Amino acid sequence: MMLRRILIARHRGGRVTAVEEDGRIAELWAEAPESEVRVGDVYVARVTHVAKNLEAAFVDLSRGQNAFLPLRGGLPLRAEGDRGAREGDSVLVQVEREPHAGKPPSLSAAVSLAGELTVVSCPGAGVRYSRKIPEGEWKEFMRGYLPAQEGFGIIVRTEAPAADVSSVRMEADALRSRLEEIVSAAPHRPCYSVLRRGRGYMNAVCERWISDPETAEVVIEEEEVFAEVTLAFPLSAHKCRLYRDDGLEMSKTYRFEKAFRDASDKRVWLKSGAYLVIEPTEAMTVIDINTGKDDRKRSKDRTVRELASEAAREIAFQMRLRNLSGIVSADFPDLPAQEAQEVLREMQDLLDRDPVRAEAVDFTRLGILEMTRRRIRRPFAEQMRWLDK
Repeated sequence: MMLRRILIARHRGGRVTAVEEDGRIAELWAEAPESEVRVGDVYVARVTHVAKNLEAAFVDLSRGQNAFLPLRGGLPLRAEGDRGAREGDSVLVQVEREPHAGKPPSLSAAVSLAGELTVVSCPGAGVRYSRKIPEGEWKEFMRGYLPAQEGFGIIVRTEAPAADVSSVRMEADALRSRLEEIVSAAPHRPCYSVLRRGRGYMNAVCERWISDPETAEVVIEEEEVFAEVTLAFPLSAHKCRLYRDDGLEMSKTYRFEKAFRDASDKRVWLKSGAYLVIEPTEAMTVIDINTGKDDRKRSKDRTVRELASEAAREIAFQMRLRNLSGIVSADFPDLPAQEAQEVLREMQDLLDRDPVRAEAVDFTRLGILEMTRRRIRRPFAEQMRWLDK
């Protein structure tokens, strides 16, 4: 069983949240200033243009901050109380993807709120269950105990069966009530209003991992942050621990600076002596695999295959650590067709462990493995500019 820790500490003048798995930091998040657009923000925005051919609208979240609103999934709530999207309309929207590399944020016409056990959305319909919750007595009981609410959708999260059933229902009811307040307030608020700030990276990481059975503890350096986390996640408060060592900063104890180098260095060394060169560009991230100092005394074919496997493991790790997204292309050493397919399957198995959806697409004729990873939040390289200020 994996040992996971969530680490929340001050570092480089800001707050950094890290996810450590089996002794190695696998995720890094620098907290964004309040002024930054982030996932989960709820706005009253103004429609500036409707592109019917794209089935989308362009809107302004504030003066000078435009955003992209797909309309295929449904129309947004207008100030008049109905749903639609015409130029000049004030509409209720939620940020689904943050801006990145000059691209505007992407929005959703549906607004959702997440808790430890459930997620409630509006508009929505019915009650759905995590695919990891098996069919059985618990789910059968919940179908009668947790009724659907008109206009609202509920998702029951993986962690729910471990909690008391009344806690599941109470949380869903509380989230729905909060969502009703937001939706009711929207028609009466002026354009560019922020009705709710999305959870910062710290709370987003806790929301994803704190209830997971493999998360052993949450170590927090600041007392006010400790209070905030335990209040936001009461069912998991027993996992939270306040860091106490007056002689050594928490970031030094858990080697944050090494993780920062791992997440930002252009060259990443492998244990074999080979190395990766990671180059972000505007269109994609390019990764080159170099044999470097790899001097294993084996047949060439065996060495190349082992190098490909070692590189695949580190590439998957780096994609998550750096929060790389969009297209990622990796130039592997020449491999026979059968071994290339083995590496492709191995790469996909590694990417399936990533909490963000990622796919190993295929090798090109030139031996370049093409991958994609869903874009939600900014890459860590962009987050670093919020530190040392």
